[in-house]
Amino acid sequence: MSLRCPHCKSTNVRRSSRTGGGIVVRLRLFSRYRCRDCNAVFRGVGENIYLIATIIGLMMLPLIVWFTIMAFSEGGLGRLWR
Repeated sequence: MSLRCPHCKSTNVRRSSRTGGGIVVRLRLFSRYRCRDCNAVFRGVGENIYLIATIIGLMMLPLIVWFTIMAFSEGGLGRLWR
């Protein structure tokens, strides 16, 4: 899937960065892009969003496995709330 400019619908876009102001290190969910055809600047989903989603999913996996084991074990989940 290639990113499209929302203004002219061109696929000729590149990542853009801010100029000046020093370096800011932060977790960005959206990245800045610039269209090479019309010079419009817009935001698109950055690469970090997929990393964050993977980390959250891996953190939830042990809880899901534990819940599934407890649900199918003898006595079910009802014994946890007695």
